[in-house]
Amino acid sequence: MIIPAILSVMTIATIAFVLLPLMRRRSEPMLSAGDAEQEALIEQRAAAYDAMDELDADRELGKLNEEDYRTLHERYRRQAVAALKATREREAALTARIEQQVRQARLATSASSSGGPTIYHPSQPTPSRRDAFTRSVERKPAVWLCALSVLFVLFASATVWVWTQGSRTAASARPVGTIPGDNYSALIVDSGSAAWALSGDSTGIRRSTDGGATWSAIPVAPGQVTGLAQDADRERAYALVDGRLLRSRDGGKSWQPGGSMPRDARLTTLTADPEAPGRLYALDQAGALFSSANGGDSWERLQYRPAGTIQSLTVASSEPLQLFAAASGQGVVSGADGSWASANGVVNGALPTDVVHSVVYDRSSGATSVLPSGETRRGTLYAATDSGVFRSTDYGQDWFGIGPNADIQSIAIGPPGSRLILAVSSSGDVYRSTDGGINWSRE
Repeated sequence: MIIPAILSVMTIATIAFVLLPLMRRRSEPMLSAGDAEQEALIEQRAAAYDAMDELDADRELGKLNEEDYRTLHERYRRQAVAALKATREREAALTARIEQQVRQARLATSASSSGGPTIYHPSQPTPSRRDAFTRSVERKPAVWLCALSVLFVLFASATVWVWTQGSRTAASARPVGTIPGDNYSALIVDSGSAAWALSGDSTGIRRSTDGGATWSAIPVAPGQVTGLAQDADRERAYALVDGRLLRSRDGGKSWQPGGSMPRDARLTTLTADPEAPGRLYALDQAGALFSSANGGDSWERLQYRPAGTIQSLTVASSEPLQLFAAASGQGVVSGADGSWASANGVVNGALPTDVVHSVVYDRSSGATSVLPSGETRRGTLYAATDSGVFRSTDYGQDWFGIGPNADIQSIAIGPPGSRLILAVSSSGDVYRSTDGGINWSRE
């Protein structure tokens, strides 16, 4: 969604950039004829005429004799003639200067179009690049209109291709396998070599060693599996089954009860810090956040306000701690500095649904973004929704759909740099991508 929006904005900007010079001709710098000296001459001439009119009136009333009248009238007439002459001389000089500038501009344009040197008068300011571009567009509008048409076709084609390619990829996705059971609430892939994958549902834990094509049931205590995680050192795997913590040291082949539970809390969601061995994070049924530094042997409640019902949790950053969670009815939420906030994006980059079942963060995806605060973030956040898989490279500000057209309930990533993604739908279909979600189940 965000890429077509960006391409559309770029297309509109290109159209405006090319058409604006055609719609608004550049105004050439002209000399003003109304300077102070010219205005003074005009006023002087008008004053002389007024004085001559007053002399005529005084003569009619008998206030002036004929000799005085003739003397004063001749004086004012000469002043008016002198002012008129000076005015016309200045107008002629201004006209000559304007014509000179017009000739120089034409010579400069002619020299530029012929490839020769451009000649500028010392008093004429050097044209800016914008002026040069404007003159180029005005001289050859047909060429620029053709260029605009080509750009428009290219951007429109790119927009259509991106849009249809995403839809085609999602529609062509085929599952590589199917998991028996229902309510697939947890999924992990071995972060060392992707040798195995574990899926948790209402019937227990299932394990795959062939990239999700086939799955075998693992004997564990009965109950709904609500969380699966693997330690940063890859020595242990963890599972939450009906609020009980289980641990495995053989890649999920066998499980033993271990650790302890926080007092007066039932943990429902579990994740591991990918950089700190033994560091686990979990939420209880009320959304309170707990942390363990010893693989679940003891827990400490963190000072975060309750997040409500959470279905999935992932760690994006260890220092400072940055969490993302799939919240029931709220979509994706981000946790930092003791509080939770919506991370569902805005406008064209918003998630089209608030039904988000699972989230996972890939720190090694290679994606980089700069937040409005100026901070740089690396990695990609994936969300499994009832409308497929979506990804965000800017901490949930913008989302782009990449996944199959299915209700995806759980999602997991492979070893760092592998670009492997596994996703399980509500019907148990397993989808696999080895290129970060560009293609699904196509080897």
